[in-house]
Amino acid sequence: LQKQVYLHKLLGVEREICALRQQQEEEETQAAKASEKCSEAEEKVKASEKERSRLARTCVELERKLVTVQKELEQHSPASIKLSEEMKHLERRRLTNVKSLERQQAMFEKSQKEQARLEDELRQITEEIARKEKEQAQAEATGELALGKKQQEEYNRLKAEAGKSTAELQDKMQAKTREMGNKEHAIQQYRTRVDELTAERESLAAKINALKERKQASAERIKELTTGVAQLKAEMKQTESSNAHARSRQGELRATVAELQAKISASKVEQKDSEREKRSKEALENLSRLFPGVHGRMTDVCKPTQRKYDAAVTIAMGKNMDAIVVDAEATAIECIKYLKEKKCAPELFVPIDTIRFKPAAERLRALGGTTKLVIDVITVEERFERAVQYAVGDTLVCDSLDEARSLAYHSGDARYKVVTLDGTLISKAGLMTGGGSVADRARSSKWNAKEYEKLRSALDAAERALAEVASVHSAE
Repeated sequence: LQKQVYLHKLLGVEREICALRQQQEEEETQAAKASEKCSEAEEKVKASEKERSRLARTCVELERKLVTVQKELEQHSPASIKLSEEMKHLERRRLTNVKSLERQQAMFEKSQKEQARLEDELRQITEEIARKEKEQAQAEATGELALGKKQQEEYNRLKAEAGKSTAELQDKMQAKTREMGNKEHAIQQYRTRVDELTAERESLAAKINALKERKQASAERIKELTTGVAQLKAEMKQTESSNAHARSRQGELRATVAELQAKISASKVEQKDSEREKRSKEALENLSRLFPGVHGRMTDVCKPTQRKYDAAVTIAMGKNMDAIVVDAEATAIECIKYLKEKKCAPELFVPIDTIRFKPAAERLRALGGTTKLVIDVITVEERFERAVQYAVGDTLVCDSLDEARSLAYHSGDARYKVVTLDGTLISKAGLMTGGGSVADRARSSKWNAKEYEKLRSALDAAERALAEVASVHSAE
């Protein structure tokens, strides 16, 4: 019999070893996947570093172009200044010639008026001489005029003076005419020079406008290049900041992933649900949705205060650990009807309003040592306390088997149901059950199933965040 017990224990150990190896392989697979994701993220970081280097080279090229354009602009500036000075000089010369032209024009007009006055005076004198000569001739012809010798001499003298005056006037007129011709020629020369200076001024103005346009275009080009350089520098700074933030974020996420993987590995609760367990979960979800009085399984409404009590509470509850807690017997009846209609597997229900149990005696809390009531090492809401008390009864928990045996077999007439931390159970009749199996360990792990799900969800979220950071970093 002892040999069979040892063989049974050996079989349980081998099964546990196989389960742990399988779990280790799955964890190694997950670690390899996480390592691949980290490698991909590192490749994307390297790609972003190359992009940053390219932006830096582009920025340097634009700065070189900016320096070249500035040099060209500086080279054109002296020529522009020289042309402006020439333009001012020509303008002064043009104004001087215009004033001289105006003076010559005024003198020419004055000479024309003087010539016209002399011509008018000469015409009047000529007309008077002609009239006198005509009168004289008529008088001589009619014999009315008979001049004496003195009168004739006076007449000849006046005639000579008139002729002399006429000759002087004609000389003056000829001199004025020549002077007017010379001045008109000078005026024409001044006009030609003014036209030449005007044309030269227009040519210089066109050159200056061209230089101004080139200067404006160069200034716009410089502004454009300066803006481009500033934008590239801003992009480089943003890229560097983004790279630093991404690297920091990746480091944080990698640390989080490693920490979560370590916690999951330490929890040792990862396992695949059987088809029956999956159908049972689906049935419980449907019951919770259809009937408000369904509160979940016993593992959903309570939990051991410490993880070291997981195995003890599991053994103490037995089949009640998987029982479904409902608020009333009527709710349990409706749930059973539903399960029958849907041809689901039978379930154990604990209706809070009708269950009967004997409360644990207060003296059991004063037995000493490490002995405690199982109900005292369980965290439960007050409204579910009756269901949990029904599930565990007055079972006691001790840290060691020796203490449990002493309590169960050496307490006189008192009989106790005692369970140890490793799951060894001694009934009130004195029967001892122990050894543990993979199935018992799997049932014990259900107390940490919620914690495991939270860790798994956190790990998935961290891995998704790591992938998103890597993808965004690569896109930038």
